[in-house]
Amino acid sequence: MGPCYSWADLSSQCIFADGAPDTKTIADKIRVSLLRAMEADPGTGNWVGILGFSQGARLAVSILLEDEIRQKEINCNTPDRAFLGVKWHFGVLLAGRGPPYALSHRTMHRPQFGHPGPMTQMIDSIESLTSHPLFDLLEPWDILSTPTLHVHGLRDPGLPFHQLLQSHYVAPGSASVIEWEGEHRIPIRTVDVEAVSRGILQIAKVGDASESVDDHLTSNQQDTRAI
Repeated sequence: MGPCYSWADLSSQCIFADGAPDTKTIADKIRVSLLRAMEADPGTGNWVGILGFSQGARLAVSILLEDEIRQKEINCNTPDRAFLGVKWHFGVLLAGRGPPYALSHRTMHRPQFGHPGPMTQMIDSIESLTSHPLFDLLEPWDILSTPTLHVHGLRDPGLPFHQLLQSHYVAPGSASVIEWEGEHRIPIRTVDVEAVSRGILQIAKVGDASESVDDHLTSNQQDTRAI
């Protein structure tokens, strides 16, 4: 089985041919990888949503938050200033935990953000995380306001961490939550898939992507896309 890929290096034992890459290098590689996937996508419509599972959900919320910080920094909402050159209307986060990754110089030296490089450490105790000083350092800019759908497996060992991401890094009223009887995996039962599908459509409408979504549902064309 393999090869297996990771959005971030979570092991201090990794060996790199040119030495350990810095956070900026890894963030750049993440950006290039996603842009290539977007360019290869056969769809023709606008990108409206970003979806991730587990570590991918952590990256998804990181991208959304990075874009919001950039917008506030320059008081501008143009897509060309965004991490991927896209204005995301909503995010879907399946079994995602925080803290968000630092993806630019804006957040690389802030303790509220994790680093997607070899120095990244996983905090395995919910008690250790809730008492971590990073929560005392959170500022309004660190709180995500883009509409998000959080999908939590009730038998997932990481459930407390996923709930903490939603409660501490997301603005009140901007998030919807779907809970299902499962572990750390993607829902596959029909009843669960239908619930998540309805949740995605609803959060898309909240995120002002409803017109594009409705067009997609009433035509055979690929009018909207998510990565």
